[in-house]
Amino acid sequence: MVDDRRRQLIRRIDNLLEAVEQLRLRGFLKVSRSIQVEVGKVAVELGREASQGPTTISDIHRYLFDLQDLLLSGGPGRRVVFPISAEFPDVGIPFPTLPRWEATDQKEWQEKVRLTVQRLHDFSSYLDAQAQAARESGQKEQDLAVKRAEQAALAKQIYQRLFQEATQVLGQAPVFDPAPTLPSGGRLEIEDLVIDLDTDEVRRGQGKIPFTARERKILAILVANRDRVITREAMLHLIHGDNPRVDLRSRALDVHLSRIRAKLDDPVYLETITGIGFRITTRPAERSGRGSIGGEARRRGQRQSWTQGVCLYGQASKLTRPRSSRRISP
Repeated sequence: MVDDRRRQLIRRIDNLLEAVEQLRLRGFLKVSRSIQVEVGKVAVELGREASQGPTTISDIHRYLFDLQDLLLSGGPGRRVVFPISAEFPDVGIPFPTLPRWEATDQKEWQEKVRLTVQRLHDFSSYLDAQAQAARESGQKEQDLAVKRAEQAALAKQIYQRLFQEATQVLGQAPVFDPAPTLPSGGRLEIEDLVIDLDTDEVRRGQGKIPFTARERKILAILVANRDRVITREAMLHLIHGDNPRVDLRSRALDVHLSRIRAKLDDPVYLETITGIGFRITTRPAERSGRGSIGGEARRRGQRQSWTQGVCLYGQASKLTRPRSSRRISP
């Protein structure tokens, strides 16, 4: 099945390259909207994020060659891992794909793969807990219990598929972190910041920083589990418990983290790991962006890319390509 999909995508890319070449020969500088849409569809099938695509002949030409390289190689010695979203209906759960192999830092890529599977594992576990809580809440929550159970079953199927893919590309089964915890009392410290769980205060030096209860809890979770990535779902589970009415698609967590950063003057130790979750790190090398999936410099660049809406096509290869079309037999 994978080979059939590979051949189909190769043919589609070849056809697109041919169409782009014809436009170039006729003197056009930009491609039509229909070609842009088709290129975006192919990109999504290869695991890229959906966004507005390149519009000029030269840019889309290079981008199609980049997609073709990804399709044919999937990284040195590794096959392409196809997305699985098309095989499951949309019921409000994420359809992650394994990240593309990056020759510049294999350990970093392996950690990305592990965390991608970890997030779906946490997602499935939380939905299971929500379904059980809804079943125990009485008759009025039974419809919600059925919905959460269906989502949990589907998430488990996708998780099992992704786990198998990750085991194959890594050469061993990914190892998951234990569930994060939050102490019931005491003090937590990170650099000059003190979180007093007994008095519900956050202090820097002699001054108190005004945090809401929810913001304080999020910050405490991250500090208590420093130097490890906390997935969005694991964070929500610690905050809300098994409450079945918590919508895992909500972006409220991002709003809280944004306010926390603003109150702490955007500290370098608080990181967002794109597509996975959050982390507080005490490792200087990782803060500088070396050998880290969430280095500060990289995080700022990712945030800017998302703001500008160029995440999909901003990752195209910079390699110089010939301007003429080429065909590769499947």
